[in-house]
Amino acid sequence: MERRSLFPLLLHYSVIGLSMWLLFGASACTFLSFGAQTPPQSPLQIETIHILEEPLVGQAFRVEVPVVSHAQVPLSPVTLTFTIPSSLNFVELESGGRVISQREEMVHFPDPVGWGEIKTKGQVISIDLGTMEGPEGKAKKTVILVIKPVVSGEWQIEGEVMWRDKGSRNAVGDVKRVVGWSTPFQGVWEDFEVVETRWLKEEDRQCGGRAPCLVVYPEEPLHYFLGISEKEMPGQLLRPRTAKMCNDSTDLFACFEQNTPSLSPTPESWIPIPPPTRPPSTLEIRGRITFLDEGHRARPVSGAKVEVWDKALSPLECPPPGPTPPPSAPPIHICEDRLLATLFTDDNGIYRVVLKNLDQDGSGLDPYIVVYTTDQARVSVKHARWDPPYHKESGLIVRDSQGGYLHYDMMIKEENISRAFHIYDQIRRVGFGKLREKVGWAPSQMVTVYWPHPCVFVDNACYYYGALHIPSKFYRGRIFDDDVLLHEFGHFIMSQMYGSDNYVVYACPGFSHYLNAHETKRCAWSEGWATFFQAMLQDQPDYVSEAGRIYIDLESPAPIHLPPASEPPVSNADNETAVAAILWDIYDGIDATTEPADRLADGVNNGTAGQGIWDLVNNIRAGFPAG
Repeated sequence: MERRSLFPLLLHYSVIGLSMWLLFGASACTFLSFGAQTPPQSPLQIETIHILEEPLVGQAFRVEVPVVSHAQVPLSPVTLTFTIPSSLNFVELESGGRVISQREEMVHFPDPVGWGEIKTKGQVISIDLGTMEGPEGKAKKTVILVIKPVVSGEWQIEGEVMWRDKGSRNAVGDVKRVVGWSTPFQGVWEDFEVVETRWLKEEDRQCGGRAPCLVVYPEEPLHYFLGISEKEMPGQLLRPRTAKMCNDSTDLFACFEQNTPSLSPTPESWIPIPPPTRPPSTLEIRGRITFLDEGHRARPVSGAKVEVWDKALSPLECPPPGPTPPPSAPPIHICEDRLLATLFTDDNGIYRVVLKNLDQDGSGLDPYIVVYTTDQARVSVKHARWDPPYHKESGLIVRDSQGGYLHYDMMIKEENISRAFHIYDQIRRVGFGKLREKVGWAPSQMVTVYWPHPCVFVDNACYYYGALHIPSKFYRGRIFDDDVLLHEFGHFIMSQMYGSDNYVVYACPGFSHYLNAHETKRCAWSEGWATFFQAMLQDQPDYVSEAGRIYIDLESPAPIHLPPASEPPVSNADNETAVAAILWDIYDGIDATTEPADRLADGVNNGTAGQGIWDLVNNIRAGFPAG
C-alpha cells in the first residue's frame, strides 16, 4: 500500500467530480463513482523481495528480487534502485545486473505502523538491468544483493524498478518493501503490506473510524506487529514510537489528553499476530574444547577438526523396524545421523558454527559434536594405520532445538582419550608451532602418530616413513614422555629437510643404537640431532624418559651416557650424546662462569651469518647421501 500517493489521487478525482457535477448535475457524480476504471497494471513488476538467510547483526545475508516485464516491446534502460537505512550495509551485488551508482544520503520510508514518513541516513544503490523483453512479451531478471546488518534494531529495504522512455517524460515502475528487525542472535522480517494491514486493522478495531484517537498497544507497536518481544529483541528504532500512538491527527495534545480508545482492550482481545516470515530459524553453537594434561590442568584443543551432527531421533527420521519389504517395494528410509558441518577450533580451543535449525522431521535440530585428534593439515594421532583419528563425542546437546544461541563447552577427561589429545597438542603446538616460531618454517607434510604402537622392529619408539610409532609405555599412568615424542618428531623434521626418509630410517641399522656407544657417524648425527631438537623446541637442555629411566644433562653429560674415555676416537663424533651436547653448546648462550669453554651462541637462525644451527644442518646434509 502506497499511502504517499493517496492524497493526490483523491484530490485529482475530487476536482474531476466537482467539474462534472457543475456541468451535468448530480447524476454525473454517480456515473463517476461507479464508472471509474482501475489504472492499468505497470508492465514492470517486482514479484517480491526474498530474504534468503536469517539477517543477523554482523553476518551478511542475501536478498533476491525477481523483476518481470509484461511489455510487448523492449524496455530499455531498466533500473532497479534499492534504498536501505544506515542500520544495514550494502556489501556487493552477487548477480543479476550492474551497479551504476551507490551513494549515501537522507532516505525516506513510509512508516508501516503509523501515519507519516521515516527519515534517516541511508544508502541508495542503483542497478542497471539493461533491456527487458522476452518470449511472448514476458521477461524475467533476478537480482541478488548481499547486505549486512551493522546494529541491532529496525530496518527496511525498498526496491523500486523503473523504466523511462527516452523520447518522453513518462515512466513506469513498481515498488516493494520488506520490514525487519535484527539482533546478533535472531532476525525477523515481513512484507511491508502485511505489517501495515495488521496495524490498520488494530487501529480500526480500537478507534472505529474516530479521529483523533489514542491507540494503545501491549508494547512498542513494530515489535508487536512483527510478532516479537521488545525485551527479547532490543535495538534501535528508525522512528521513535511508544505503546500509545495517535491516529491521523494534527492536535496531538487533544489526542493524548482528551481521547481514549473506543475499546478497552485486554490481552485476550488483541488481534492474533502470526509468526514473522523467516526461513527455518538458525542455531548458533559456540564453546571451548579442552583436555586434561599430565598435571590435570585444562588445556585448549587447538586447530582440531570438529564435526557437528544431527541425531536421528523421531519416527520420521528413524522409523521402527518392520517386515522386510518385497524387492519391488520402495526402499525404507535408513535411520542415520546427519553431518551438518565440519570446522576447526582456534588456538584457544574455541569453536563456533551457525546452522539452519531444521530437522528432517520439520522440528528443530538435535545436535551433538565430535572432535578429532587431527587438524587435517599437520598432524593426526591414531591407534593404527587403518583406524580413524582418536575422537570424543559430546552426546546429545539439546533435543528439538528452538534456535538462537547455545553455549556448549567440552572437557576431555577420559585417560586414554585425553592422552591422545595431549600427544596431538605436543606435536601441533610445540613441534610445528615452536619450530615455525624459531626458524620461520615448518614442513607442509602431515605427520601421523601411531599410539600406542611399537616400532616396526623393536618394542621402542621410532620414526618410520612419515609416522611416529610410540609404544604404550611412554604414555601410561603418571608417565608423559614428551621428550621421547619430540625426539622422534625431530627425525621427521630431518627427513623433510633432507628430502628423504631413507637417511633417517637407515641411519642406525635395525634401529639399534646406544647412548654411550660408538656408532657410525651417520647414526650419531641422526640420533644426536633428534635429542638436541627436542631440547631446542622446549628450551630445556636435557633429555628425560621416565619409561626408559633416562636423564641426560646436555650441558654436562654424565660419564654413564658417554663412551669410556679409553675408547677411541677422543672426539666422540660417532656418539649421539656427544653430538647432542655439542649442538646445544652451539645453540645456547655464553656463560663464562659455568661454561668457560663454551664460546658459541649462534642460536637457530640469528647467530653469526651461516653459523646458526639451521644453516649448519642444511649445509651438512650434502655429505650424507639419501640412500
